Amino acid sequence: MKCLIILVLTAVIAGLIPACGGGDGGYGVTDTDTDTDTDSDTDTDADTDTDTDTDTDTDADTDTDTDADAGMDGSTDTDTDTDTDTDTDTGTDTGTDTGTDTGTDTGTDTGTDTDTGSDTDTGSDTGTDPSEACHPSAYGWDPAWAALEDQVLVLTNIERAAGADCGTEGVFPAAGPVTMEPYLRCAARVHSLDMGTTDYFSHLSPGGPIGDDPWARGANAGYTGTMVGENIYAGSSTTPASVVAGWMASDGHCANIMNGTATEMGVGYAYVAGSTWGRYWTQNFGY
Repeated sequence: MKCLIILVLTAVIAGLIPACGGGDGGYGVTDTDTDTDTDSDTDTDADTDTDTDTDTDTDADTDTDTDADAGMDGSTDTDTDTDTDTDTDTGTDTGTDTGTDTGTDTGTDTGTDTDTGSDTDTGSDTGTDPSEACHPSAYGWDPAWAALEDQVLVLTNIERAAGADCGTEGVFPAAGPVTMEPYLRCAARVHSLDMGTTDYFSHLSPGGPIGDDPWARGANAGYTGTMVGENIYAGSSTTPASVVAGWMASDGHCANIMNGTATEMGVGYAYVAGSTWGRYWTQNFGY
């Protein structure tokens, strides 16, 4: 059974380690989706044309009236009677209207709009998870490792809420909860993995992926707050409970956890097979 080893670094000894400013702003991850939308619109109009024709016929009729007049003189009298008749045709025009409809269509569109297209996303998704963006080694972080980190957050807040006697560091009253800060988390992840792959155990990481010390690593990961301490742990234990208990049993680590100034925390866990300690944990605090 391998023993565990834990180290603590607090802001009290920050003057012994040169701070590193700036950084390259971290690394980003971009995914691209393509979105195309095609709509087909079917429009049905009901048009009604009513054609009403009125025909007026005028007939000029000439009637010739021949009367046989038996006058007293015995002569025959012939009269011509001219009549003008006007007839109105009120019948229905059953003919075919061959004219051009120049009227305005005032009908209602009763058609159905049918979307027959498919959607293709052509937008560019530029969102980045900052807890994985500070260095390529943190891309696609193992979800199982992330779940263990989340447990450390819960257990840390339980300890803070209870208050603690940290031995030579003093007795600490209850402190408010800390939240998981993504940039501190990314810095912690990169450091834990770097300790395992490079096979060392220290707060200092000369020539490290994102800086030589905790403050440089935090700044280069994108953290803009103030770091107040870092706890690290290495050993065969796989449970977050044993890790937090180990820190609470060490005065300096306990003081970091109970620091009432801290409002944010980042945790990084990594397992590297074949390394000296196997499992590595980093816990950063800031506000």
